[in-house]
Amino acid sequence: MKKVFTPFRVGLLVILALGILFGFLTFSKKGGMEQDAAVEVYAYFKDASGLGKKSRVQIAGIPVGEIISIELIGLRAKVTIRIKKEIGVRRNASLTKRSESLLGDYLIDLTPGTEESPPILNGEEIKSVLDAPGMEAVMGSLQLI
Repeated sequence: MKKVFTPFRVGLLVILALGILFGFLTFSKKGGMEQDAAVEVYAYFKDASGLGKKSRVQIAGIPVGEIISIELIGLRAKVTIRIKKEIGVRRNASLTKRSESLLGDYLIDLTPGTEESPPILNGEEIKSVLDAPGMEAVMGSLQLI
């Protein structure tokens, strides 16, 4: 009886562990914002280092969107962003690339714009982009001091 019961318990434990792993991966996936509930816009950055697909777009530290693609157009990086429609992004919105940590990860801070400006539509460009200085620029200025 013991020879049959032990492999059954091990098999049950393995199935249970796989179920928990599947549940964890399903509920903790990063990104995945629905296209119907979001607006896709793009912006041109001089330097997109540290940014990647699924990088956060945030307002006041709260995630409101994500980067969906980065491509090189001429000498600039075209960054396409998906932002929740409920935010109400306007045509005079601005983006700022900001360091998330000392490890070189970056995120984008969004200023949604003012009420006087019309809402931005799918496929439009956010023209106001502020590039924060990278670590190389900070180290260069420290060397001058």
